[in-house]
Amino acid sequence: MSLPLRSLLFSYLMALIAASSQARAGVVLDMNFEGATGSVPGNLSTTGMLGTPAIGTLSATGGFVSGTRRAWTSGSNRDANNITTMPDGSFNDVGTPAGNVLLATLAAPAAITGALGPGQTTTVDFDLASFGNNNQNNFKYAHIIGLSSSGQEVFQILYRAGSGAGTRDAFAREFGEDNTTFAGGVLASVDGTQILDNSGNANNSTNTGARPTGVLGINITIDEFGWNASAIPNGGSSVNTPATGLGIASGATDLAEIIFFSSQNAANGTQNNGLWIDNLVVNTDLEIIPEPSSAAVILALAAFGGLRRRR
Repeated sequence: MSLPLRSLLFSYLMALIAASSQARAGVVLDMNFEGATGSVPGNLSTTGMLGTPAIGTLSATGGFVSGTRRAWTSGSNRDANNITTMPDGSFNDVGTPAGNVLLATLAAPAAITGALGPGQTTTVDFDLASFGNNNQNNFKYAHIIGLSSSGQEVFQILYRAGSGAGTRDAFAREFGEDNTTFAGGVLASVDGTQILDNSGNANNSTNTGARPTGVLGINITIDEFGWNASAIPNGGSSVNTPATGLGIASGATDLAEIIFFSSQNAANGTQNNGLWIDNLVVNTDLEIIPEPSSAAVILALAAFGGLRRRR
Protein backbone atom coordinates (compact mmCIF):
# COMPACT_ATOMS: atom_id res chain seq x y z
CA MET A 1 0.00 0.00 0.00
CA SER A 2 1.29 3.48 -0.79
CA LEU A 3 2.72 5.62 1.99
CA PRO A 4 0.31 8.53 1.34
CA LEU A 5 -2.73 6.28 1.80
CA ARG A 6 -1.33 4.80 5.01
CA SER A 7 -0.68 8.30 6.29
CA LEU A 8 -4.21 9.34 5.44
CA LEU A 9 -5.70 6.38 7.32
CA PHE A 10 -3.48 7.06 10.31
CA SER A 11 -4.54 10.71 10.38
CA TYR A 12 -8.20 9.68 10.24
CA LEU A 13 -7.72 7.27 13.17
CA MET A 14 -5.96 9.89 15.27
CA ALA A 15 -8.74 12.38 14.55
CA LEU A 16 -11.36 9.89 15.77
CA ILE A 17 -9.48 9.24 18.98
CA ALA A 18 -8.77 12.91 19.64
CA ALA A 19 -12.35 14.04 19.03
CA SER A 20 -13.50 12.95 22.50
CA SER A 21 -11.00 15.24 24.23
CA GLN A 22 -11.32 18.20 21.89
CA ALA A 23 -12.50 21.34 23.70
CA ARG A 24 -14.62 23.74 21.66
CA ALA A 25 -16.19 26.96 22.80
CA GLY A 26 -18.83 29.29 21.46
CA VAL A 27 -22.54 29.99 21.07
CA VAL A 28 -24.59 26.78 21.06
CA LEU A 29 -28.05 28.39 21.15
CA ASP A 30 -29.11 31.73 19.67
CA MET A 31 -32.78 32.57 19.10
CA ASN A 32 -33.92 36.11 18.26
CA PHE A 33 -37.70 35.84 18.11
CA GLU A 34 -38.18 39.35 16.76
CA GLY A 35 -36.09 38.77 13.66
CA ALA A 36 -32.68 40.09 12.72
CA THR A 37 -33.83 43.69 12.51
CA GLY A 38 -36.30 43.57 15.39
CA SER A 39 -39.21 44.24 13.06
CA VAL A 40 -40.27 40.74 11.98
CA PRO A 41 -41.84 38.50 14.64
CA GLY A 42 -40.33 35.08 15.00
CA ASN A 43 -42.60 32.26 13.89
CA LEU A 44 -42.40 28.72 15.23
CA SER A 45 -43.64 27.28 11.96
CA THR A 46 -40.99 29.06 9.88
CA THR A 47 -37.51 28.72 11.32
CA GLY A 48 -36.20 31.21 8.76
CA MET A 49 -38.04 33.94 10.64
CA LEU A 50 -36.03 33.39 13.82
CA GLY A 51 -33.50 35.99 12.75
CA THR A 52 -29.80 35.72 12.04
CA PRO A 53 -28.02 33.92 13.46
CA ALA A 54 -30.33 31.10 14.51
CA ILE A 55 -28.32 28.42 16.30
CA GLY A 56 -29.98 25.33 17.75
CA THR A 57 -33.53 24.14 17.15
CA LEU A 58 -36.92 25.13 18.47
CA SER A 59 -40.23 23.30 18.81
CA ALA A 60 -43.51 23.94 20.57
CA THR A 61 -46.83 22.28 21.32
CA GLY A 62 -50.10 24.14 21.80
CA GLY A 63 -50.68 27.20 23.89
CA PHE A 64 -50.58 29.79 21.15
CA VAL A 65 -52.55 32.93 21.75
CA SER A 66 -51.83 34.57 18.42
CA GLY A 67 -52.77 33.50 14.93
CA THR A 68 -49.28 34.43 13.78
CA ARG A 69 -47.74 32.00 16.29
CA ARG A 70 -45.24 34.46 17.63
CA ALA A 71 -42.42 32.47 19.17
CA TRP A 72 -41.98 34.73 22.14
CA THR A 73 -45.29 33.63 23.63
CA SER A 74 -45.60 30.00 24.62
CA GLY A 75 -48.20 30.44 27.34
CA SER A 76 -51.50 28.64 27.66
CA ASN A 77 -54.78 30.02 26.41
CA ARG A 78 -57.50 29.56 29.02
CA ASP A 79 -57.28 25.99 30.27
CA ALA A 80 -53.84 24.46 29.63
CA ASN A 81 -51.66 23.39 32.57
CA ASN A 82 -54.01 24.35 35.38
CA ILE A 83 -52.96 23.23 38.85
CA THR A 84 -55.64 22.53 41.43
CA THR A 85 -54.71 24.00 44.80
CA MET A 86 -55.96 23.69 48.34
CA PRO A 87 -56.63 26.81 50.45
CA ASP A 88 -53.84 25.84 52.86
CA GLY A 89 -50.63 23.86 52.71
CA SER A 90 -47.82 23.26 50.23
CA PHE A 91 -48.20 21.93 46.71
CA ASN A 92 -46.00 21.21 43.71
CA ASP A 93 -46.50 24.25 41.51
CA VAL A 94 -44.45 23.02 38.57
CA GLY A 95 -46.96 20.35 37.67
CA THR A 96 -46.78 18.51 34.35
CA PRO A 97 -46.23 20.78 31.34
CA ALA A 98 -49.35 20.43 29.20
CA GLY A 99 -50.25 22.13 25.96
CA ASN A 100 -47.98 25.13 26.25
CA VAL A 101 -44.38 23.94 26.12
CA LEU A 102 -41.63 25.70 24.22
CA LEU A 103 -38.49 23.55 23.81
CA ALA A 104 -35.12 24.97 22.77
CA THR A 105 -32.43 22.40 21.94
CA LEU A 106 -28.78 23.42 21.94
CA ALA A 107 -26.73 22.80 18.79
CA ALA A 108 -24.33 20.83 21.02
CA PRO A 109 -24.60 19.98 24.73
CA ALA A 110 -22.73 22.44 26.94
CA ALA A 111 -20.50 21.50 29.85
CA ILE A 112 -21.72 22.11 33.40
CA THR A 113 -20.30 21.69 36.90
CA GLY A 114 -18.13 18.57 36.96
CA ALA A 115 -16.81 19.07 33.44
CA LEU A 116 -15.91 22.76 33.59
CA GLY A 117 -12.40 23.69 34.67
CA PRO A 118 -11.15 26.75 36.57
CA GLY A 119 -12.39 29.91 34.91
CA GLN A 120 -14.63 28.08 32.43
CA THR A 121 -18.35 28.87 32.29
CA THR A 122 -21.57 28.12 30.45
CA THR A 123 -23.98 31.06 30.39
CA VAL A 124 -27.70 31.26 29.60
CA ASP A 125 -29.29 34.64 28.85
CA PHE A 126 -32.85 35.54 27.85
CA ASP A 127 -35.54 38.21 28.19
CA LEU A 128 -38.69 37.22 30.09
CA ALA A 129 -42.14 38.73 30.60
CA SER A 130 -45.70 37.50 31.15
CA PHE A 131 -49.24 38.14 29.96
CA GLY A 132 -52.74 37.77 31.35
CA ASN A 133 -54.64 38.81 34.48
CA ASN A 134 -53.96 37.52 37.97
CA ASN A 135 -53.77 38.40 41.65
CA GLN A 136 -51.80 37.43 44.72
CA ASN A 137 -53.84 34.41 45.75
CA ASN A 138 -54.57 32.89 42.35
CA PHE A 139 -51.02 32.55 41.12
CA LYS A 140 -49.66 32.63 37.62
CA TYR A 141 -46.15 31.25 37.09
CA ALA A 142 -43.63 31.09 34.27
CA HIS A 143 -41.20 28.18 34.49
CA ILE A 144 -37.84 27.89 32.75
CA ILE A 145 -35.98 24.61 33.29
CA GLY A 146 -32.60 23.57 31.90
CA LEU A 147 -32.28 19.86 31.18
CA SER A 148 -29.40 17.52 30.45
CA SER A 149 -29.20 15.25 27.41
CA SER A 150 -30.66 12.53 29.67
CA GLY A 151 -33.51 14.72 30.92
CA GLN A 152 -32.15 15.62 34.37
CA GLU A 153 -32.67 19.09 35.77
CA VAL A 154 -29.70 21.49 35.60
CA PHE A 155 -31.43 24.69 36.76
CA GLN A 156 -34.90 26.16 37.23
CA ILE A 157 -36.10 29.76 37.15
CA LEU A 158 -39.57 30.67 38.42
CA TYR A 159 -41.29 33.99 37.74
CA ARG A 160 -44.42 34.74 39.78
CA ALA A 161 -46.62 37.18 37.89
CA GLY A 162 -49.23 38.60 40.24
CA SER A 163 -51.18 41.79 39.68
CA GLY A 164 -50.68 43.46 43.06
CA ALA A 165 -47.60 45.20 44.42
CA GLY A 166 -45.11 42.74 45.85
CA THR A 167 -46.47 39.77 43.88
CA ARG A 168 -44.14 39.91 40.88
CA ASP A 169 -40.86 38.26 41.73
CA ALA A 170 -38.36 35.69 40.44
CA PHE A 171 -36.66 32.71 42.08
CA ALA A 172 -33.67 30.51 41.29
CA ARG A 173 -34.56 26.97 42.25
CA GLU A 174 -32.27 24.03 42.87
CA PHE A 175 -33.33 20.47 42.05
CA GLY A 176 -36.35 19.51 44.17
CA GLU A 177 -37.44 23.06 45.00
CA ASP A 178 -40.90 22.90 43.40
CA ASN A 179 -43.38 23.98 46.06
CA THR A 180 -45.54 26.95 47.00
CA THR A 181 -47.30 27.29 50.36
CA PHE A 182 -50.65 28.97 51.02
CA ALA A 183 -51.85 29.84 54.54
CA GLY A 184 -55.42 30.99 54.99
CA GLY A 185 -55.77 31.39 51.25
CA VAL A 186 -52.78 33.76 51.09
CA LEU A 187 -49.46 32.90 49.48
CA ALA A 188 -47.01 32.32 52.34
CA SER A 189 -43.82 31.08 50.68
CA VAL A 190 -42.22 29.91 47.45
CA ASP A 191 -39.36 27.39 47.27
CA GLY A 192 -36.10 28.75 45.92
CA THR A 193 -33.82 31.76 46.33
CA GLN A 194 -35.44 35.07 45.44
CA ILE A 195 -33.42 36.93 42.80
CA LEU A 196 -35.95 39.67 42.04
CA ASP A 197 -38.41 41.45 44.31
CA ASN A 198 -41.49 43.37 43.12
CA SER A 199 -40.91 43.72 39.40
CA GLY A 200 -42.80 46.58 37.74
CA ASN A 201 -46.25 45.90 36.31
CA ALA A 202 -44.89 46.77 32.84
CA ASN A 203 -43.47 43.23 32.85
CA ASN A 204 -47.00 41.92 32.23
CA SER A 205 -49.39 42.62 29.37
CA THR A 206 -53.10 41.84 29.30
CA ASN A 207 -53.00 42.26 25.52
CA THR A 208 -51.94 38.86 24.21
CA GLY A 209 -50.98 40.35 20.86
CA ALA A 210 -48.60 42.99 22.22
CA ARG A 211 -45.26 42.42 23.89
CA PRO A 212 -45.00 43.94 27.40
CA THR A 213 -43.09 47.21 27.53
CA GLY A 214 -40.93 45.98 30.41
CA VAL A 215 -39.00 42.72 30.37
CA LEU A 216 -36.63 40.99 32.79
CA GLY A 217 -33.09 40.21 31.74
CA ILE A 218 -32.30 36.75 33.15
CA ASN A 219 -28.74 35.44 33.41
CA ILE A 220 -27.58 32.00 34.52
CA THR A 221 -23.87 31.31 34.85
CA ILE A 222 -22.66 27.76 35.44
CA ASP A 223 -19.07 27.26 36.58
CA GLU A 224 -16.95 24.58 38.23
CA PHE A 225 -18.61 25.22 41.60
CA GLY A 226 -22.32 25.26 40.65
CA TRP A 227 -24.59 27.90 39.13
CA ASN A 228 -25.49 31.52 39.74
CA ALA A 229 -28.62 33.43 38.68
CA SER A 230 -29.65 37.05 38.41
CA ALA A 231 -32.61 39.04 37.10
CA ILE A 232 -32.25 42.62 35.89
CA PRO A 233 -35.55 44.49 36.31
CA ASN A 234 -37.05 46.99 33.92
CA GLY A 235 -39.15 49.45 35.91
CA GLY A 236 -40.75 49.24 39.34
CA SER A 237 -39.07 49.25 42.75
CA SER A 238 -37.40 45.90 42.20
CA VAL A 239 -34.47 44.74 44.26
CA ASN A 240 -31.98 42.66 42.29
CA THR A 241 -30.16 40.16 44.55
CA PRO A 242 -28.26 37.47 42.59
CA ALA A 243 -28.14 33.91 43.87
CA THR A 244 -24.71 32.25 43.92
CA GLY A 245 -23.29 28.82 44.61
CA LEU A 246 -26.45 26.88 43.72
CA GLY A 247 -26.04 23.13 43.31
CA ILE A 248 -26.93 20.65 40.57
CA ALA A 249 -28.06 17.56 42.46
CA SER A 250 -30.00 15.63 39.82
CA GLY A 251 -27.14 13.70 38.23
CA ALA A 252 -27.04 15.95 35.17
CA THR A 253 -23.69 15.95 33.33
CA ASP A 254 -24.41 18.53 30.60
CA LEU A 255 -26.93 21.13 29.44
CA ALA A 256 -28.78 20.12 26.28
CA GLU A 257 -32.30 21.63 26.37
CA ILE A 258 -34.29 24.46 27.92
CA ILE A 259 -38.05 24.25 28.32
CA PHE A 260 -40.45 27.16 28.89
CA PHE A 261 -44.03 26.78 30.13
CA SER A 262 -46.55 28.39 32.44
CA SER A 263 -48.98 27.27 35.11
CA GLN A 264 -51.87 28.86 36.97
CA ASN A 265 -54.37 28.24 39.70
CA ALA A 266 -57.28 26.13 38.44
CA ALA A 267 -59.73 28.76 39.71
CA ASN A 268 -58.40 31.07 36.99
CA GLY A 269 -59.00 28.62 34.17
CA THR A 270 -60.96 31.17 32.17
CA GLN A 271 -58.06 33.64 32.10
CA ASN A 272 -55.34 33.94 29.55
CA ASN A 273 -51.99 33.13 31.09
CA GLY A 274 -48.51 32.70 29.71
CA LEU A 275 -45.02 34.02 29.11
CA TRP A 276 -42.97 35.93 26.60
CA ILE A 277 -39.41 34.97 25.68
CA ASP A 278 -36.81 36.67 23.50
CA ASN A 279 -33.06 36.90 22.83
CA LEU A 280 -32.25 33.40 24.08
CA VAL A 281 -28.49 32.75 23.98
CA VAL A 282 -26.33 29.98 25.45
CA ASN A 283 -22.57 30.43 25.33
CA THR A 284 -20.09 27.86 26.62
CA ASP A 285 -16.36 27.58 27.12
CA LEU A 286 -16.61 23.82 26.62
CA GLU A 287 -18.94 21.77 24.44
CA ILE A 288 -19.56 18.13 25.26
CA ILE A 289 -18.19 16.38 22.16
CA PRO A 290 -19.57 12.86 21.58
CA GLU A 291 -16.85 10.23 21.70
CA PRO A 292 -16.17 8.34 18.47
CA SER A 293 -17.95 5.00 18.34
CA SER A 294 -15.88 2.02 19.39
CA ALA A 295 -16.86 0.27 16.17
CA ALA A 296 -15.40 3.07 14.08
CA VAL A 297 -12.15 3.01 16.04
CA ILE A 298 -11.87 -0.78 15.79
CA LEU A 299 -12.55 -0.73 12.05
CA ALA A 300 -9.98 2.00 11.54
CA LEU A 301 -7.39 0.13 13.58
CA ALA A 302 -8.09 -3.11 11.75
CA ALA A 303 -7.91 -1.44 8.37
CA PHE A 304 -4.71 0.36 9.21
CA GLY A 305 -3.11 -2.73 10.72
CA GLY A 306 -4.19 -4.97 7.85
CA LEU A 307 -3.00 -2.56 5.21
CA ARG A 308 0.34 -2.22 6.94
CA ARG A 309 0.86 -5.99 6.75
CA ARG A 310 0.22 -6.07 3.00
CA ARG A 311 3.35 -5.67 0.92
